[in-house]
Amino acid sequence: MENGREEVDLIDLFTTLIRKIVKRKFLFMGIIILFMGGALLYSVRKNPTYKTELLVKSFIEQEACVKIFSDFNEENLRTQSLFPHVLLLGAEKGSKNTHTLELSLVLDDTTQFRELVMRIEQKFSLVPYVKEKMENRTKDLQSLIEIYEEGIRENHKKELALLNSSAPRTVILNGTQTSLRVRKMDLEQQLQELTPIKIVATGYFPFERHKGTLLGFLKITLLGIIIAISVVALKKDV
Repeated sequence: MENGREEVDLIDLFTTLIRKIVKRKFLFMGIIILFMGGALLYSVRKNPTYKTELLVKSFIEQEACVKIFSDFNEENLRTQSLFPHVLLLGAEKGSKNTHTLELSLVLDDTTQFRELVMRIEQKFSLVPYVKEKMENRTKDLQSLIEIYEEGIRENHKKELALLNSSAPRTVILNGTQTSLRVRKMDLEQQLQELTPIKIVATGYFPFERHKGTLLGFLKITLLGIIIAISVVALKKDV
């Protein structure tokens, strides 16, 4: 019996609402048209946004990088002080083998894009955790270079000692010396090019232009319908 009453109550409620909408159809349609007009005006006048992606490389752990960029995005959404003209900044882990990240950017202006890229690199480098990692990485590379330099000196001494010998070991030492020098040069190159973050691709992903969308128009119109129904339903009969 209770279920039957509930069904009857719902039917009565729906019927009453329809009657009120019909009775106040001009008010109902006026509210909806007002919201549709506002939605259309918003869509037409809304400034376009531009979406692009950057490919970023860093020796720092991917999880830490994603967290840093997430913090950047939250702060920028609140203050717009970190990256002007950036409406959204997202980061996703890329390939572990290449230590890459994919940054997604939504901008309202692309004229200062080069400056923005430099600003992203600079802000990332100033993060205390990143600075600490950079210092440790620099020290590690310098220590390895010193180890290889010591190995080169030791091998050079052995070569001099075996200079007048025809033993086959001389050839082995020469090969080892070359290998040590190549490895040392590689480490020196890494130290010279060491940077916390490097944006390796900016033009590969073109800017995708967005204007006012149909979805936004429909959302505002739906909101207007809901408000119109609420106003009509709550308005008392005179």
